[in-house]
Amino acid sequence: MMIDSAVYRAVSALDRLATVLWYAAALPMERVYFRSGKIKKLHTAICSDETAHLLRIAEGKLLNFIIDYRDGLTHSTKAYSRASGFTPSEQWKDKNGRLVIWDENAWDAEMLFALGRASYLQFTEALGPSVSICEKKWPIQSK
Repeated sequence: MMIDSAVYRAVSALDRLATVLWYAAALPMERVYFRSGKIKKLHTAICSDETAHLLRIAEGKLLNFIIDYRDGLTHSTKAYSRASGFTPSEQWKDKNGRLVIWDENAWDAEMLFALGRASYLQFTEALGPSVSICEKKWPIQSK
């Protein structure tokens, strides 16, 4: 549950970054998410090294895996812990009569930690270019 929360929060934070950048680009308001289509529009509007970097993140396999994982949790798949009861699984017997159990949520602790960390790192990788874009759009006025 802690890892799932980290994944949700990282994707949510990326979506919020995209919204701030959308304002910086002065694009017409619409629903904005940190997805390749929206970041491509952002890149077209600003056309900078920073937006090119953000587009590479948005189009990357890692972020798309993280989003698919999050969407699966949100829309179709719920991960269960032993404390909540039996884990959902599908089972069948193969042609030799052996019981086969398929559990799509069979992640060990190391892999779950890696998923949570990867989600966080996708956010921190996007943060630098985003801050740079915002500093250019809204420079800090010294007194």
